[in-house]
Amino acid sequence: MVLTGAFQGANNTKFPMYLTGFGMWAVRTVLVYVLGIKLGWGLAGVWIAIGADIAFRAVVLAIQFKRGKWMALEKAPDPESHCHPQTAKENMSSCANNY
Repeated sequence: MVLTGAFQGANNTKFPMYLTGFGMWAVRTVLVYVLGIKLGWGLAGVWIAIGADIAFRAVVLAIQFKRGKWMALEKAPDPESHCHPQTAKENMSSCANNY
């Protein structure tokens, strides 16, 4: 959960979202079916599957974090770029909705 928050704070929200979707719908669902139903472990198998899914996502996020690609952020836009085009720099107060 901490690494997911770190990725989101670094403006990289797609990778954790796709990983969570894959983990919840592919890894967890398959393991719950196999451990809980096919092997007959019941609720214990379900909890083991949930733990395995969380561990899988933690390992993948840690590997991605170690690679460091998430640190290559795009440059933030110029603070004046969201200002109204007819607002001159001389008559605005740091562009705080000064229309």
